[in-house]
Amino acid sequence: MDIWVTRFENGLWQVPENLGAEINTPFDETAPFIAPDNKTLYFTSNGHPGLGGNDIFYTRKQENGKWAEPQNLGFPLNTPYDDVSLVLSADGQKAYFASDRPGGYGSMDIYEVEIPEKFKPVPATFVYGIVYDSITKDRLTYAQMEWYDAETGEPAYHYQSNRGDASFMSAMLLNKTYHLKVVRYGYSDYSDTIVYTTPHIAAADTMNIALLPSHYVPPLHDTLLFRYNFVTYQVDIPDSALKIVGELLQPYLTGNEHTTFFVNGHSDSIGRPESNEMYSYQRARSLTDYLRKALGIEGHRITVRGWADAHPVVDNGTEENRFLNRRVELVVRKPE
Repeated sequence: MDIWVTRFENGLWQVPENLGAEINTPFDETAPFIAPDNKTLYFTSNGHPGLGGNDIFYTRKQENGKWAEPQNLGFPLNTPYDDVSLVLSADGQKAYFASDRPGGYGSMDIYEVEIPEKFKPVPATFVYGIVYDSITKDRLTYAQMEWYDAETGEPAYHYQSNRGDASFMSAMLLNKTYHLKVVRYGYSDYSDTIVYTTPHIAAADTMNIALLPSHYVPPLHDTLLFRYNFVTYQVDIPDSALKIVGELLQPYLTGNEHTTFFVNGHSDSIGRPESNEMYSYQRARSLTDYLRKALGIEGHRITVRGWADAHPVVDNGTEENRFLNRRVELVVRKPE
């Protein structure tokens, strides 16, 4: 009997691999138990040097991925009789195993023992959570959770949200920084950097993960941020007014990719329609050039329109009203 390992990768269990001569002997190695730290292995063997019969051994995976030479857990855990099938309590403090040593109630009895400090696993905590749709709150099964060592970038763990209730449970080492990436078809990737410093054993630490649908567009809100009125035939905006635009726009220049800008030029109703359209568009272009050249706003985020006299704010019956209609307006559209 040998001990083998298989890894869960890309949503599938991989072909089992033999742990090799560091662990296995020509005799029997059985009852493997991997601790929550994912690097401390306990197993039963009658091939490694022991106290007699089957003994329980311990080994820890090294930084190079190799297993250290197995160590016998020694007396009083092991005896000249058969001592087999060790498992640990969730907190790694106690061990439970079977033995046919004298003093029991029959052939094989179950024993409890405080495990020696040098044989304890690396301290870890348990993390439990649900993966769900951030909009509909529906649970998302088969989400792939990839944990990486933040220092080396090497993969550390790979979990998948349960096919039944979309839950997951993982054991993470304490005081170690991880990068987490969650991937699921139809959703934007989720990333985070996490370090756990407090063990949660009896009740796991909670970490629910909300994924945003990849096609999601947030609700948008329009804000009239700036308006400038022109005298007759004027199309250029003075520098003093442009300076005000720059100050008003500062909070909107970085951050959200969904923020867009609408520049609308208008005229009064006096004059030929083609002339009014030209004036309104030139007024809009005057502000647009400033947005692009002075503030560095990309062209694809700016919509420019010359509306002529199509959208007056008041009737055009007086010169005072016509002045109010000859205008350029800057509207900011951003997520609410």
